[in-house]
Amino acid sequence: MLKEIIRIANLLDKNGLEKEASILDSLMEKIAQYDDMDDYDELSEDAKLAIKNFIEEHLNPASSVDPASEMLISDMLYSDSRELKEYAEEHLPDAIFDLSANVDMMPNKLYKEIIDEAQFSEKYSENSDFKYLIDAVKFYLDDYQF
Repeated sequence: MLKEIIRIANLLDKNGLEKEASILDSLMEKIAQYDDMDDYDELSEDAKLAIKNFIEEHLNPASSVDPASEMLISDMLYSDSRELKEYAEEHLPDAIFDLSANVDMMPNKLYKEIIDEAQFSEKYSENSDFKYLIDAVKFYLDDYQF
């Protein structure tokens, strides 16, 4: 089915229908994400709990940037994207590496599971700050080499 959608999207692109092709591209991404959710079911309960705790501790706008600071993650969201970028690129990879050792999972797979869990949570659709944070982290870290 995906091959047929790809073929149609390419045909739309060639005929100058970029908007329609883009819609199909988004659909394919959502299908691929849904297919990847099957992997989540294979995780141990400890790993699932660790991922949820990670999200609450490191990707919650109401959490502090670090224990020594009173600055909240939400303080960085809309005011200065440089601070948010530094948090995403410097702090989060270290935290993901630490967690990966505890749950016995490769860091790149763990990162993907964290983002998937966050994006499929109710909070993602209900809380605009949480959604903004997750989307920004995904933007900054998708090309990161764990």
